[in-house]
Amino acid sequence: MKMVRLEKQKLDNFIRELSAEYSVYAAGVVGGKTKFIPVESADEIDLTHPVTDMSPKGVFFPPSEVLFEYDKDPSTSFVLLRLFVLFEATGSKLEVIESDSSKITFGILLSDA
Repeated sequence: MKMVRLEKQKLDNFIRELSAEYSVYAAGVVGGKTKFIPVESADEIDLTHPVTDMSPKGVFFPPSEVLFEYDKDPSTSFVLLRLFVLFEATGSKLEVIESDSSKITFGILLSDA
């Protein structure tokens, strides 16, 4: 891994350029607690946090997420597991939700893990 020093006055421009292409997460204060939140500018980042109140693993492994959605034809009464096999026959519709895997986490400390 290559380490690069970034001057503080260039941080805002750096974060804005990253957030144009990626979802950028950094430590920020929400409701009195410091946790990793989505940011679009350096003004939203808390650079003074010694330890976050919530682990950054929530950025990579959210506590809940939508994996898929489906519409079921009201004239059928098949269970959800059978819908995977019978989509075309019953007229049900399945929509796969694409996950956003292009995330950057800025400022993780060893104590945050």
